[in-house]
Amino acid sequence: MTLPAPKYYWTFNETSGTTATDSVGGAKMAIDRESFVPGRWGNGLRFNPQSGARLATTTLPELPPPWTATFWVKREADSEAASLFSSLKYALKLEQWEDTHAVGISRFGVKDHQLEYRAPVGQWVHLTFVGTSTETRLYADGRPEGRLPESIRPGLQWIGSTQGRDELASMILGDLVVFDEALTDDQVTELHRASSTRTAPGRDERDRSLDGARSEPSEAPAGAPRCAPWPRTRSVRGSPCRSGRSRRSSAPTSAPTRAPTRALTPGRRRLGRARARTEPKQAVTTWSLHSASASAEQKPASVA
Repeated sequence: MTLPAPKYYWTFNETSGTTATDSVGGAKMAIDRESFVPGRWGNGLRFNPQSGARLATTTLPELPPPWTATFWVKREADSEAASLFSSLKYALKLEQWEDTHAVGISRFGVKDHQLEYRAPVGQWVHLTFVGTSTETRLYADGRPEGRLPESIRPGLQWIGSTQGRDELASMILGDLVVFDEALTDDQVTELHRASSTRTAPGRDERDRSLDGARSEPSEAPAGAPRCAPWPRTRSVRGSPCRSGRSRRSSAPTSAPTRAPTRALTPGRRRLGRARARTEPKQAVTTWSLHSASASAEQKPASVA
């Protein structure tokens, strides 16, 4: 199934600083506190009124329908109300006002709408909002969770709060992707599958294979590098997961089979030992299936 190209995509895979950069067009998100932490894949941006980011902003305009916004989120605590994204007129809520803890949308000065779905505390969930000219739909982990007969134009002026001062969220946000199309049910299911398995919609098979070659479980072992789920359009300096590079398989290699040799005289044995000391052995390199199938022109290089 074909998915459209994103309009914006923040991986939050930065390791330091107070700026997150959209990997599609380079749009900047300014953050009031450095708060990059391990996320669902790679890193995420942690919002917390006391110990994390309180305010993140962009200069992007509101999104007219149709639109789709999808992201990974881990709610860390119950709040009286918590905004995901807001503008001067609208907001998408992780927790709708007041103490409902239910996902919803708001048109300021008009009405607060809420759904039945509540994001779990302490667990990652993949939320997707889809907006049309007549309604707003919610999906959790690719499954429909309800719809509201209200059309809004969400904004990304403020992330993690309502207009930068109210309804501060306690959450970790990862892989924020925005489309300027209303995805169908099937496309949302495919989008969740792609994000969960780190396959990027719209990429060619070579890039998808490279992504699979460096995939890891969501809870990586301590000290293991964490990589972004979707391919990056640019590399992060110092990252072990730079775009276009594949990893060799960590599976143990079998010892090469030797052909039978005839008995050697003592003189031949001494000569053979001398050659063994002066001639370096050729290492056996095992290549990932994903890397090998990535391109017919890509050939493994010998490693000394």
